[in-house]
Amino acid sequence: HVRSRRQRQMCIRDSGKTVNVVAGALSGTDANNYTLTSTNTTTTADITAKGITGTITADNKVYDGTKSATTNGALNGLIAGDTVILASSGSFTDKNAATGKTVNVVAGALSGADAGNYVLTGSNTSTTADIVQANLTIIANNASKIADGIPYAGGNGVRYLGFVGAEDASVLGGTLAYGGSAQGATNAGNY
Repeated sequence: HVRSRRQRQMCIRDSGKTVNVVAGALSGTDANNYTLTSTNTTTTADITAKGITGTITADNKVYDGTKSATTNGALNGLIAGDTVILASSGSFTDKNAATGKTVNVVAGALSGADAGNYVLTGSNTSTTADIVQANLTIIANNASKIADGIPYAGGNGVRYLGFVGAEDASVLGGTLAYGGSAQGATNAGNY
């Protein structure tokens, strides 16, 4: 008995489904001694959900000050043509930029038109991805003075573009140093 895809889905999702049967010819060494007078035309059977496994990966990201990770779940063992999606989530072990960082991942629920035909039997619990350094721009503020014969040194402060979240210059180390043609200049001009 051939069933449509929808009928197959209904059979797989329910137990004790009706199975239509058709008796064939008798065979065997003593088959000629018997005549088949009747047989049942239906019976019941269960089709259990197919076990499949998941593989979760994580996307690389630019540093954003958080451990959050974007994950993607792929399924192994699906029957061709079936639509099933694996939800997943994950987080980096810390927020800092580096390559090949560990991401702890968790497989979520199956969804999609054919999800009821499958059961997730296993999935990886970690993967790796990169956190790429964010771009930070430091801009020296303009400064001016009246020429007085004293060499110019230092600067007029700076501003920053590109910090993420609540981070600011306090997360940087070292000492701010100025350079350029203005340093040591004594004559009037633009530097």
